[in-house]
Amino acid sequence: MDTHNAISYSSVPPWALVGLALLISTLTLVHGWRIRTKRLPVPPGPKPWPIIGNALQLPKEKEWLTYQDWSHEYGSDVLYFTSWGRSHVLINSAQAAAELLEKRSTLYSGRPRMPMLNELIGFEWDFAFMPYDDEWKDTRKAFTQHFRPTAAVKYRPIETQKTRELLRDLLETPQDFVELMRLLSGKIIMGLTYGIDVQKTDDPYVSAAQRALRGMNEAGNVGTYLVDFIPALKYVPEWFPGARFRREAREWRVDAEGMVSAPFNAVKSAVENGNAVPSMLHSMLEAVGEDTDSYRRRVIANAAAAAYEAIMRTVATDDIYKGYYIPNGSIVVVNSWAMLHDPVVYPDPDRFMPERFLTDKGELDPDVPEPAAAFGFGRRVCPGMYMASDSLWITAASLLWAFRIEKPKDRKNEGPDCTGEYTFGLVR
Repeated sequence: MDTHNAISYSSVPPWALVGLALLISTLTLVHGWRIRTKRLPVPPGPKPWPIIGNALQLPKEKEWLTYQDWSHEYGSDVLYFTSWGRSHVLINSAQAAAELLEKRSTLYSGRPRMPMLNELIGFEWDFAFMPYDDEWKDTRKAFTQHFRPTAAVKYRPIETQKTRELLRDLLETPQDFVELMRLLSGKIIMGLTYGIDVQKTDDPYVSAAQRALRGMNEAGNVGTYLVDFIPALKYVPEWFPGARFRREAREWRVDAEGMVSAPFNAVKSAVENGNAVPSMLHSMLEAVGEDTDSYRRRVIANAAAAAYEAIMRTVATDDIYKGYYIPNGSIVVVNSWAMLHDPVVYPDPDRFMPERFLTDKGELDPDVPEPAAAFGFGRRVCPGMYMASDSLWITAASLLWAFRIEKPKDRKNEGPDCTGEYTFGLVR
């Protein structure tokens, strides 16, 4: 035996041997786990076509109804489909959302790359669409400190004032109900965020935001634009056949950027001139002073603009749920509609029954879950939910106090059939 080449284990520190053993064991376990998970089936869902997957089966509108039907058809609250090579996981129940998005939030807090929405239209400033990184954390923190429960209380006076203006306007032109309700949202948001007094339905700030959000709705629907699955298409020139999406993106981008810069610059100028009206943005600018760097100013501007708007997520690593394999990088789609219309939780969900939330004594029933799914889950839950809840409560209570709500009657004393219609997309 050649003693010069022999390994002397006695000369190797014990901690090194232990570390090597742990490393080998960990790698072995991880490798074995990945092999086992990839042998597991993915959640059920519609049968895909080669290459395009389920692209042709994806709904163009009212997608929540199709997703709910799929859940019933395949007997699962978690479904799987693909589109042009991208994996999608669809969550249709509050139980699955709580398990995956709440308990495993570190795995489900990412955002997919969205070329149409972010790179072409320009919504990368909205922290709802940012990846889970430091800028997302800074922007959300700047927003949340002004919309947490204790902070949201101070906005009630302006919410009450704008609601009273709504009552006056409805008394004069009740036929303009839909437009006046939209105007109310704009009045509240522009007032508390920027100190801007909105008085008309064609206000330039509100109109720009509504046009931009219309683009957000269109681009945020899964499967609407092929560029989201083939990002290289974003380089196709506008004149190229089939490149209508480039022209749409260019038009929406003007408003997507304007809804951030226009009100921000107006308030910034007012602060510098000493005539700014108290607002959230005014407070943020005063807090940081004049020495703010460009990054901080961007965070502040983006946080303020985000006040105007259930968003898709991505899975950070391979996961297992109820024996199903959920691949790393899958886009997670949360169907809040299905959760809020679950007949097990809310019997006869399509019927108007506010008493479903009350006990026989007229008190809130703790056994009936609040419809919190509308505000999202986990680390991506809507931070403006407390202000939004206050606004809804003040508006509903005021309308019921001031008006008798009933169907319009014709000469035969008959009223039309009234059906509820919903706006599809990211903004409900």
